[in-house]
Amino acid sequence: MKNATVRDLRVTFPKVEKWLKAGESVQITKRNRVVGLLVPPERKEGVKMPDFKSRMECLFPSRFKGGDAMIQRLIEERD
Repeated sequence: MKNATVRDLRVTFPKVEKWLKAGESVQITKRNRVVGLLVPPERKEGVKMPDFKSRMECLFPSRFKGGDAMIQRLIEERD
């Protein structure tokens, strides 16, 4: 378990956020006393991403040309 102070949350939250994204729990302290615990959300197993390519082909059959790059960008933005 990682430790962070209240000041760390205010000043360097991206560092704490990175720990949470990595699945670490973070103990929050103020004046050397524990005041809280941040726990990352549970990851859902088996959740499938929608098939963007098929949706785009159905919505825009005449204009859909080589949309693989666009679909990949949509998937990356969702993550």
